[in-house]
Amino acid sequence: MISRSSTPRCSFIAAFPLALALALAPTALATQHLIAHGESWEHLSGTLKPGDEVILMPGRHQPVTLDAAHGSSERPIVIRGLDPKRPPVIVADRYGIRMRDPRHVRIENVIVSGATIHGISLEGSATDPDANDLGSGPVNLTNVLIDDTGPKGLRHAINARLITKLRVETCRITGWAGSGLEIVGCEDVEVRGCRFVGKEEFEQVSGIRVRGGSDRVKIDRCRFTATGKEAVCIGGRSKLEEFRIPITDDTEPGSLHEASRVWVTRCITEGGACAFSFVQCERSSVRQCTILGPKQAVVSLRHEQSDPRFGSATGCSFGSNLITWTADEMASLTHLGTGADRTALTLADNLWWTTGMETTLPHLGSFPGVEQFPQVTEVDPKLDEALRPTVAAAEMFGAFAP
Repeated sequence: MISRSSTPRCSFIAAFPLALALALAPTALATQHLIAHGESWEHLSGTLKPGDEVILMPGRHQPVTLDAAHGSSERPIVIRGLDPKRPPVIVADRYGIRMRDPRHVRIENVIVSGATIHGISLEGSATDPDANDLGSGPVNLTNVLIDDTGPKGLRHAINARLITKLRVETCRITGWAGSGLEIVGCEDVEVRGCRFVGKEEFEQVSGIRVRGGSDRVKIDRCRFTATGKEAVCIGGRSKLEEFRIPITDDTEPGSLHEASRVWVTRCITEGGACAFSFVQCERSSVRQCTILGPKQAVVSLRHEQSDPRFGSATGCSFGSNLITWTADEMASLTHLGTGADRTALTLADNLWWTTGMETTLPHLGSFPGVEQFPQVTEVDPKLDEALRPTVAAAEMFGAFAP
């Protein structure tokens, strides 16, 4: 209710400082929490407000579990190192950073080392449309190094569950047991410019695995070296309770998939057993990637869910990729699991090369999928030290294609 006054100008002037104070109040209430090395920061759990910053001083830091860190789109909560040139090291126990129901959170310029369960665990809550609740997220991880997670069991360097709008950029993951990045029940995910490097003493399974009904996942310009069973696994075998949308008894047979719309582009894989796996996923693709020397197969097609409500992989494609390997060091072109359907994958044109191609290729089995276009098998790309083709006919293939 607005009261009238015979002196409106004076009333406006008198009210202006109060209005200004109210407008600036949220910003003024934001806090910078400076954490000295070795100092506990568990007391921040449940207390962080929009705009707050947690600044870790250089040195070694304790692990932390943070509940209900809720920022806003205009004022996210930021966890960062003070000096990007001297990032703080979180010496993990079971976890390094564990966040339950994070919303509008950024983590930047930190190192997490030695977690026995997960290096960074982002444990979200599902969307509730009836309550106008979009669920957990967004979360951004930038310039984060996570090393030595595990070393055995399904222990992930980054574990992300039920997060909407996850961004993982220019991060480096070295040595883990399960996945370098495990994406479960997430939507709208972008992973860009990250590096995944396996270590001999760690039981790496996947570089990145996307499952649990995750949807709209972009993986771009990442590099995978010795990442274990596979560099990227699109799909998997999830428990029903891991899916974002509840699965009911009356769900139609064959209507569910482990992952949808996962797009892998301009990545490089080196070594490992297999480069890419398609496991009961749909509308997903691998394009413009450079694949170097997998030991078992280039592509794996698998059907791991026995529940009849889950369908086989469908509507997937593999094109403009450059694949090269040392003769006699790869078992086959394709691994086809029990119940998997080769027709789930469409092959656009790809370049395949090894020395002695004419005599080697017949012993490696069929190409994965159904050929939409003929495969290129007569061109030696002659990669340089940066893994770029130096032959003009090969320039349209692989991670550096225009």
